[in-house]
Amino acid sequence: MRINLSIATTLALGTLVACGGGSTDAATTDPTTGVVLTSTAATGDTAPDGPSFIDPAAVGFELDAVHMADGTLAGYTGFDSNGNPVEVPPTMFLTFASAAFFDASDQATQDAESCIAYGSFDVAPMTSNQIPTNGTALLWGSYEGALSIEFTTCQGVVDPALWGENAVDLLTPFEGAHIGYGFGPLTTYLEDQWGADSLTEYDGKLFANYIAINDANGDWIGQDWTSAILFEWDAETGELVADDDSYLIPIDISATPPGARLPEGYLRSFAYWYQDFPLMDFSNLTDGAP
Repeated sequence: MRINLSIATTLALGTLVACGGGSTDAATTDPTTGVVLTSTAATGDTAPDGPSFIDPAAVGFELDAVHMADGTLAGYTGFDSNGNPVEVPPTMFLTFASAAFFDASDQATQDAESCIAYGSFDVAPMTSNQIPTNGTALLWGSYEGALSIEFTTCQGVVDPALWGENAVDLLTPFEGAHIGYGFGPLTTYLEDQWGADSLTEYDGKLFANYIAINDANGDWIGQDWTSAILFEWDAETGELVADDDSYLIPIDISATPPGARLPEGYLRSFAYWYQDFPLMDFSNLTDGAP
């Protein structure tokens, strides 16, 4: 699997819908990358209310940004379908998925059973400590901030009788939510996300992303829910770097010691675990936000 430059820049248009599997661990394929993924995400018992709406049951988190050598996050220059440059800021994507999303074995159904929201993630790296995590690894970088939502595809997709007009009852709890994000070595749990061929091809290039958001008990602990790859970028032009076949060039991060900074590069992340709504309390998501 290799990621094409033109595919990567679809993020600038807000068209990326992340891929995940279901409780059956059936293999699925990311539509933008061709990566074969599986997921062990648990789901609720909810089902779509009808042919026109989905009933979201879980949410996944992904980051799209350039990671600078000093740990700060920066944007990059992408191009729209007409070849016009588009400036893409550091962006946090939330993918809201229904229970049917996780049971689906085809991409078309997964696309129809999910919607996204995203906003800029313009935060400074934590310098004195790291977000608390569910493991013992020293992270390569951590960030703490409040989520912002600037765009969504959920309006008209989720049932207004359940989620309010324009999905307000779905999105409002996440506006200003206390979010932590950290990078660390790939975990055994996240290895299961990738097919054997991708693990071999990206050996030394995959790493874990830890996401912290308040759970139903009010605990704020980073969980290894998402994995990522760094790719080369051109600091002078702000553009992503591709080879002669227009594929992005991954960066080997295997020599990065514990607690050090990741190298500079374009960071593309892939959600694996989607947090179930019953494990969240929509009334406390903003608690503790800076």
